[in-house]
Amino acid sequence: MSREILFKAKRKNWRELPKEEWWVEGNLITNEREEGTAYIGYIFDVHNGVIEDFDIVEIDPETLCQYTGLNDKNGKRIWENDILHNGNKMIVKWNEPCGRWDLYIVNVSHIPMGAWRPLVIDWRTSDWKEYSDCHECEVIDNIFDNPELLGGADLGYSIKTS
Repeated sequence: MSREILFKAKRKNWRELPKEEWWVEGNLITNEREEGTAYIGYIFDVHNGVIEDFDIVEIDPETLCQYTGLNDKNGKRIWENDILHNGNKMIVKWNEPCGRWDLYIVNVSHIPMGAWRPLVIDWRTSDWKEYSDCHECEVIDNIFDNPELLGGADLGYSIKTS
């Protein structure tokens, strides 16, 4: 089984740009000589299978998010730090000790996404259910661009918004 390993982050100069240019997606590039500096490289021009042009953009490492390999009910990619909705608002976070993605329900607890088969709570019945590819969830935003969607919930970690 293989999956795409992609990252996204806000450009270093995102505050100076129109909102549609804030985020960049691609491969993470770090510089061991310059701690705290990171870049995302991405291909934007391919002709007949040959890469014609690519770009490397300096990013704000505080906004770095990894692609989970899952898509929401609309086919939109689900990234770390995304806010999902299925009746509850949930945040996607990496659970390092367990080596998996978890969904944290705002003001409740965390839900293991398991081996790419997420477990989420059915808000209508309060039963735990397994949803393949999060097909009943929808990405509504992320914790960096729209933290007010969380209603001031204490998530147990800080969110950098500016």
